[in-house]
Parts: sequence; C-alpha cells; structure tokens
Amino acid sequence: MTAKPNTAIILLDRNKLDYFSPENNQIYTYQFPENMVRYAEIVNDKELAMQINLFINYHKLPSARIIYILSQQITLEKNMAEDKTDNQQTMVDEFLYHLPFESNIHKIYKLEKGYLISAVNSTFLKSFTENFTKAGFHTMTVVPASVTGININYLDSPTVGFLLAKTDFLKEQSMTGEREDETHKPKKEPDKVMGLNRIYLLVTVFILLLSFLLFMLYRQSAG
Repeated sequence: MTAKPNTAIILLDRNKLDYFSPENNQIYTYQFPENMVRYAEIVNDKELAMQINLFINYHKLPSARIIYILSQQITLEKNMAEDKTDNQQTMVDEFLYHLPFESNIHKIYKLEKGYLISAVNSTFLKSFTENFTKAGFHTMTVVPASVTGININYLDSPTVGFLLAKTDFLKEQSMTGEREDETHKPKKEPDKVMGLNRIYLLVTVFILLLSFLLFMLYRQSAG
C-alpha cells in the first residue's frame, strides 16, 4: 500500500478501532475496555478521552487528516426503493424514530437501484472525532463501510490501499461536515401523531356543525 501524505484511516467498530498511520504504513488496534465502551455506547467519556491520548502518544502518531470508516456493527441501515411520492419520507421518519439511540447522524445514499439510509449514534461517533481533533487531528470524511464498495471488518494492507485510492469519492460520501444531518429522536411518533391530530380535528368540526344545525332547528321551531 502507498500512503497518501498525512492521510490516516480509522475503522470504528463496536469494540475496537483500527488505525492506519501514514507515517510508517503501520496499522494499530485499540480494543475498547468494557468500562468505557459497551455495545457501541459510551460508558465513560472522560476515561476514553484519556485512553485515546495514551494511544496516540504510545504509538507516536503525528497529526493527520483522518478518513473514518464506520463498520456495519455500529451503523443501522435500511434499503429503500425509488419512490416519487411522500412515502419515502414517511419511511425515513419511521426509520429514524425507531433508532435505539437518542441522537443520530444520518445520510441517504443514492444507489444503482433505490436508496440506502445509514445512521450512527452521534454521541458514540463524536467521542472519537472530537477527541482526535483536540489532539491535533483533522476529520477528512466519515463514511459507512457499506458504501465503500468492499466488505470491511478490519484494516489490512489491501483494504487501506483500496480506500486511499478512493479518497475523493469517500470525501463526497461523508456523513459529516457540510453534509452533516444530525437529528434527535422525536418525542412522539410522527405518523401516529399526525393521524390522531386529523381525527381530533374532524371530530371538533363535526361537533361544531352539529351544534350549529341544532341551533338553527331550535330557532325555526321557536319562530
């Protein structure tokens, strides 16, 4: 593999990260202790920040622009057929509502057939991107592994070479930066709330019309 100057790669998984260093073309792995990260959830953010700094200092990692690859173990995704109606937006809203985390960063990708929506826990992701940024690194792009074109379970020389050759493409597919779309879980399910509101409105209108009709009948009978 031929490293691009100052371009590092991090593969984020649910229980580890793999780091490719352009300085010496080496790949380093950091296994997350369960008292800091468990099931892709941050347990102790302060301790994790300290460990990330220790990881950087131990391996003498120089500042670099980082390509973050999100493994399929930490992203939730849904394929959607091409739909020109509002049905697609409804599917997106339902998908985001049922995510098992409070806030997310997501992106909809156009595929050869249909679309793919990919989402990640924003708290989990930012615990790494922000701590590396504080240590002098720069986030170049954040991309789910599912849109890279290959299966990625770990970093090795062929995988790194493939990703570095597609740097421009990966930058275009970023989930963050100018294309960042972060949302928080709605307090109520959109579709059901909309349906209930419509029913309440119709009932209210019906009662008003019925009251008006009864009032008119009363006036006629009284006259």
